[in-house]
Amino acid sequence: MESKHVIIVGAGPGISMSVAKKFGKEGYVVSLISRSAKKLVQYSKELNELGIRNSVFEADSGNFKMMEHQINLAVLKQGAPKMVLYNAFKASEGTALEYTTEDFHTDFDINVMGALRVAKIVLPNMTNNGGGKLLFTGGGLAHYPQKEYASLSLSKSGLLTLVNVLSQEISSEKVKVGTLTIMGFVEKGTFYDPDKIAKAYWDLFNKNPENWDVETLYQEEN
Repeated sequence: MESKHVIIVGAGPGISMSVAKKFGKEGYVVSLISRSAKKLVQYSKELNELGIRNSVFEADSGNFKMMEHQINLAVLKQGAPKMVLYNAFKASEGTALEYTTEDFHTDFDINVMGALRVAKIVLPNMTNNGGGKLLFTGGGLAHYPQKEYASLSLSKSGLLTLVNVLSQEISSEKVKVGTLTIMGFVEKGTFYDPDKIAKAYWDLFNKNPENWDVETLYQEEN
């Protein structure tokens, strides 16, 4: 029997939980990974109250061994994932000249290198277990950088480049890598409501592989 399991890395109260609820309501078991054990308990309780089967795992995207161990544990417990979403990020305000190089490095490590670490862990698993989709939350700053968000602009641009080169490297037709690029600020009650974005992730997950795009823009039509 095919596993109906999704893993969300960088679990938080916005997009991550909305995606967890959407996929959970569609019959998927959800594994949440976050560096905050306290918040994971809260998220798990919230999903349990909705009747959504879930498991939670504490791991930091900056620690490859810890992340590898927890993802492997999730796979052992719930089966090979059909979708993995990397939604961990650090957003800080500041211009390029104001921001320290150390802070740039810290942000980039979470926003881009963390994504690469997860890719190195899950893509071989997907390739050996019938395929799946590895998705990332992109941002409009990759296309329209803003000086006030210099670090995040650099990170989102780097993430988009990473997703493109990973897609070029994947040889299996059953494994797809892509980004949903959010072209606005996430806010409840707007077009960029987390629940609406979760629906977009569900649609992307179910997209015909023959018509796959590495980047999907989530934006309002003029």
